[in-house]
Parts: sequence; C-alpha cells; structure tokens
Amino acid sequence: MFIREKGLYMHGWVESIETHPEFRWAKANGGALTAMVELLDVLPDQHPGRAFVLQQLKDHAKGLAAYQTD
Repeated sequence: MFIREKGLYMHGWVESIETHPEFRWAKANGGALTAMVELLDVLPDQHPGRAFVLQQLKDHAKGLAAYQTD
C-alpha cells in the first residue's frame, strides 16, 4: 500500500477491485510512521528486516515532508 513515487501510504485496500484509488489520509500515514518508529525501537540491530524498515521509514518521512508547508 506504499506509493513509492509519492513516499506515502494509501488508505484502504479492496481485494476485489483491480485499480485502487490512492486516497492518502493523514491519519493512516501518521499511524504507519508511528508504527515503524515503535518497531525500530524494539527490533534487534541484527534483525534481517531492519534495514528494509529503516529505509521505508526514511522514504516515508521524505514523502511526508514534501507535502508540508510553512
């Protein structure tokens, strides 16, 4: 559900449809960001999936920052 080009998660998924609308809700993106931070807090440094989660967090934070205004 991560839209790599935008650096954001879309909200919701319906398996029975082929083309999914890419609704990007702030609450869903905030929850995903929080979950990754909390996961990294407890995930051992040597865990094989840690690098992926950390990169996803960085990509997501960059995507969110692109939509921020002063």
